[in-house]
Amino acid sequence: MATTMKHGSNMRFGFKGITMTKKIMISVQVLSLVGFICTLSHAKDLFIIAHPSVAITADEIQEVFIGDKQFAGSQKLTIIDNASVQNEFLNKVVRMELKRYSSLWVKKSFRDGLAIPAVKGGDAEVLSFVKNNPGAIGYVSVLPDGVKALAKFP
Repeated sequence: MATTMKHGSNMRFGFKGITMTKKIMISVQVLSLVGFICTLSHAKDLFIIAHPSVAITADEIQEVFIGDKQFAGSQKLTIIDNASVQNEFLNKVVRMELKRYSSLWVKKSFRDGLAIPAVKGGDAEVLSFVKNNPGAIGYVSVLPDGVKALAKFP
């Protein structure tokens, strides 16, 4: 059975009764679903870690990372961001986009004199900093030994 092309025709390819337009729409939906599934499969757990000297609750984590809580008892907190999972952390934990988070910290640095959180390149750098600095708090994608785990965000 031969198919002829006519300009503006409603050609049928492959499955009988499905027009080219419907095939494209179905393909777009399938690709969207595949992308969503891939995103879910690559989603990482996030662990909020702290130096053993830090005593805060999981409920206080967001306050710490937006600069509203600067001390845990008498211990001054030092926030460390992790570039490799920062966007995911901001979405899951802080619930804001990177642009807004950065803007918030610039304002707090000028208005309140707070230090903008340092950004480390990945889990190993964050872990090393948190282990070696009392008051340090950060986040990683794999729970390591030698630090306090404050919370896990799937």
